Amino acid sequence: MPENAEITIRRLGAGDASFARFAIEELFGGSAETEHLASFLEDRSHYLLVAESAGFVNGILLAYRLARIKDEGFKIFLYEIEVDSRRRRKGIGSGLISGILSIGKAEGARSVFGMTGPSYQGAKEFYLATGAEIVGEEEILFEFKL
Repeated sequence: MPENAEITIRRLGAGDASFARFAIEELFGGSAETEHLASFLEDRSHYLLVAESAGFVNGILLAYRLARIKDEGFKIFLYEIEVDSRRRRKGIGSGLISGILSIGKAEGARSVFGMTGPSYQGAKEFYLATGAEIVGEEEILFEFKL
């Protein structure tokens, strides 16, 4: 990819399932079924943003809209962000963050939030640099296997 190629950030929708599959395979090396992705992308509470340029996928952001029970508002949970290792520190991750923040503002979200572990200093620095506020220094990740 040319160094000066313009980066485009866009939210994928149901009609973008084939491209979403391509993006996921490019960045994560895994595979996803196109039918599943079409269903996933039809749900407007799911956010899948990509950073692309000159036919290359440079980054991807996955987030979910979470309704609240104490009030009518909602928050957006930033679940995952990934930038191609060859393209890091070129504003792509920041562009993806700007994209989800813009969408959140336009849709009336109360906030966008996420989690990372204290051992991921680079992630902490990235989120601070993009305007996030650190609201806790420790986290506990738990899972119930079904």
